Amino acid sequence: MKPSAQDYLNRIRLDEVISTIRILSRRNEHPESPPRNGGVLSITVVAVSDVATTSLAATSVGNPGGKIHTYAFNAHEKLRRLYTRRKVGKEDVAASQSADNENVFGGAIYFLASNADVYISLSGAPPKVDEAIAFVLGEKLGLTGPKEYRNVLLDDARELLAHVILPYIDP
Repeated sequence: MKPSAQDYLNRIRLDEVISTIRILSRRNEHPESPPRNGGVLSITVVAVSDVATTSLAATSVGNPGGKIHTYAFNAHEKLRRLYTRRKVGKEDVAASQSADNENVFGGAIYFLASNADVYISLSGAPPKVDEAIAFVLGEKLGLTGPKEYRNVLLDDARELLAHVILPYIDP
């Protein structure tokens, strides 16, 4: 049985994700910017078979407080935009490729799994931070990421997220 979005999400140590959000945001924002306390992480799995099946899982990370609805909306908007662009033939691999930085943002990445497309999105930090974390999560989950994707924060995110994935336990 193929992993569902919830299966992938269950393997992620959310405490490592929020810690990385805080550290990378602090390093990449104005020193007087308010601290980043939380966000929303979303994963969608679209199976490629005779009958397309989709699963979606999302969770809050840290303590997003009153911004949880905004973060949830943004995380899903990034996923939906990336999925829609790919469905109409665009070769986008990241939401940043269609971002305008005023109303729509980067923060979602497209991956391949066996017989499935997987989209991972994060909202709660600056878009480059969201997207670097989403990319590294996909790598750590063993998904095939886009080789052409570039983000100056990847090495930092990889270092900070070294122990973010829990082992898979077959139910």
